[in-house]
Amino acid sequence: MIPRQNLASLVAELSSYQGRRISTAVNLGSIAVSYQFLRLASQVFGPTLDSRGVSADWDPYAIVLLLAAEDSPEAQGRSASPTVQAGLAQAEARCPGLLAKMKELRALILQTMGRPLRMGFLDFGEAFWVDIGLHTTLRRCLDALTAGDAAGQATRAFFDIPEQRDANGNILIDSQVPDGARIRNSVIINSTITDPRSVLEGAVVVAARHQHLAMPSGGASLFCAVRDLQFDGDRGIAFRSVGDSLNVHAGGRHTSLFLPDRIVPMVSNESIKSYDDAEYAQPILGNSLSFEEAGNLVGALDPQQLEARWKSAWLATAL
Repeated sequence: MIPRQNLASLVAELSSYQGRRISTAVNLGSIAVSYQFLRLASQVFGPTLDSRGVSADWDPYAIVLLLAAEDSPEAQGRSASPTVQAGLAQAEARCPGLLAKMKELRALILQTMGRPLRMGFLDFGEAFWVDIGLHTTLRRCLDALTAGDAAGQATRAFFDIPEQRDANGNILIDSQVPDGARIRNSVIINSTITDPRSVLEGAVVVAARHQHLAMPSGGASLFCAVRDLQFDGDRGIAFRSVGDSLNVHAGGRHTSLFLPDRIVPMVSNESIKSYDDAEYAQPILGNSLSFEEAGNLVGALDPQQLEARWKSAWLATAL
């Protein structure tokens, strides 16, 4: 298991396998485990699960630890690879005791099954990949919703979106749009737009509430309530954004964090690829929080309360 990392270090890592009878493949992240494995794992991680206060990075570091030999550096949280060593340290910090618990789980599997853990991988060939966890793949997935090709048809089928379009090429589902607005080749679901000056071309709008919406080069407004939302270029995405006025730049990302005492806007951009320490641990792009701080704050909140705060702010935005 080779963790995600920047291209230069990945090439160096893969070059060390040259000449061996080894092939490489990309893990798309879907994992299936046996009931017996879950039963044994719950014995070891029961108190951790009950606390609901930590999370374990399963892919790849839990897998790395599960596959580690007892005398290997990885089993001790060390590695010849700086990327793996840093990742194991971060995984241990996020889930204190992870290394020790994985050692206990490996021993319990061996004791119960009479053999070490077995793990296999399935090659699905050319996969239909819907990924909303990465900026670029999220945007491509959303763009596909408006496309007329086979990938677009498959993506709409995946999300159960019908193929019927109006005379301007739009798919409108349970939405209100104003007469006179220039709306073409767009997908609009459970949304309201009131200003006839609005312009949408190849846009995706889901569960959104807007007066004026300008998306002349596409993009996506997802679960937003912004009276005047302007996309200044292509590839922009706004997610759960609320407020009076907002401009999303080309390739931009915008969201609102609904903390107990305030709403914090956060921005990013598709041009940021690595999210290493400089981009992740320090505030960038004018944000008041780093992505690491934002993640920790949101991760500590009750998801249901977070949902309720967003819904309240979404409803309170008058059109």
